[in-house]
Amino acid sequence: MNRIPMTLGLSVGLALFPGAGAILPPVVSAQPALVSGGEIMEQRLSDEVVELHQFFQDWFNATLAPSEEEFRRFSSVMGEDFVIISPNGELAEREELVERLRAAHGIWSEMTLPGRIWIENLQVRHQVGDQILVLYEEWQEIEGEARGRLSTALFRRSENTPNGVEWVHVHEVWLPNQD
Repeated sequence: MNRIPMTLGLSVGLALFPGAGAILPPVVSAQPALVSGGEIMEQRLSDEVVELHQFFQDWFNATLAPSEEEFRRFSSVMGEDFVIISPNGELAEREELVERLRAAHGIWSEMTLPGRIWIENLQVRHQVGDQILVLYEEWQEIEGEARGRLSTALFRRSENTPNGVEWVHVHEVWLPNQD
């Protein structure tokens, strides 16, 4: 099984650089009224994606303590069967990603500018039972250089998590250069 090599960005999500123009079509949910929750579930999914990427930014910049309590924001929402495919096509399973992310605390703290991560154009694309597919853009700005990725993420309802969902699968691809 191919593994994601350790990188500064790890594999943490996707968004569009402000002012660069949208890559995704206008935000129109593929399923506007989700079963059992509707707009509330769409908001919970959006909150989950944004909040987890805020965790990544704070973890990499070392604005969070390297404690198990803080790290639980990540580890508690990753399903036991979680898998991520990086923009380079490499696959990593949950345990490997947990280990790498734990070790990546503060990797941006020595940079001249704090790293940033933000999410844009999140769309709920499909729902079957308790599983929901989401599409979103993530940008990471490192030392003033921004690079984006497009992600599809599969979530499963899980009431024991901050936003009522857990991450099951993420697949990321690089966005085209915005120059």
